[in-house]
Parts: sequence; structure tokens; C-alpha cells
Amino acid sequence: MFGDGAASIDVVAPDHLGATIEAALPGEDRPVQVALPPTTALDGIVVDGAGQAIPEAEIQATASRQEQRGISAQSAADGRIHLSGLALGKTYEITARKTGFAPFTTSWDAEPEKTAPLRIVLRKGAAAAGRVVDAEGQPIGGAAHRRPR
Repeated sequence: MFGDGAASIDVVAPDHLGATIEAALPGEDRPVQVALPPTTALDGIVVDGAGQAIPEAEIQATASRQEQRGISAQSAADGRIHLSGLALGKTYEITARKTGFAPFTTSWDAEPEKTAPLRIVLRKGAAAAGRVVDAEGQPIGGAAHRRPR
């Protein structure tokens, strides 16, 4: 019982996307129906080039480049990953990172009953070293570098 006024209500259920509803509440009880879309999960494994499991790799799933926050997980000791709560019908960008390895990125479609596990192969990374100079060969103070995406 909420009484008169407005309320914000979080609705959750296993294997479904949650929702927050804002409702103006009259002074009487009345049923409210909230449709929660079903979700799916991504299972997979993270290995190196030799097929050895990589534990503690950071895995991120984002539904769009504009999405700041996605669903994340860390690979287990045996390299296995499980990401749940992925909205059906969306394409996710899956990114895996582990210190000492080059990042891995792929697309994954969240489809019902998709059962094939995703195999992520991380390759050893390389380091770059050097300095930034001007046309006369003089160091440029405050220069920075970044890797393009």
C-alpha cells in the first residue's frame, strides 16, 4: 500500500530485464501490469594462443558504443566466463582485457537458445616506447600517446 501521490517502483524477475516504473497513485488499489523482456546469457572461455586458460580476464559486454556501462564479468580460474542479463535481439560488443595481452573485441548477437560458447583467444601484447619531438627533433613537453580504437 503506497497511499496517494506518486511512486517509483523497481520491478525485477530472474532471467528478465528489470524495469523502473513511475506511477501516479490514486487513493484506491488497482492492478498494474509490467511487461519485462526476457534475457539470455553468454557463456564462453578465455584462452591464450596455445589454448591455455586465462584466469581473471576482464570481460565487458556493451549494446552500443554510446553505452557507458555494460555487463561485466571476470574469467574464472579455468578461463570460463558467464555473462547474464543480456537483452534478446541486441548485438553486443564483447571486449576482453588482461594485462600482458592485446585486447580482444568481437560482436555477439543475443538470440534465443544460442548455445555455442564464445571462444576468446588473447594474444601476447607488445609495448611501444619512444619520445615525441618537433620538426627540429626537440622533445615536446606534455605530449601523450594513445592507441586508436
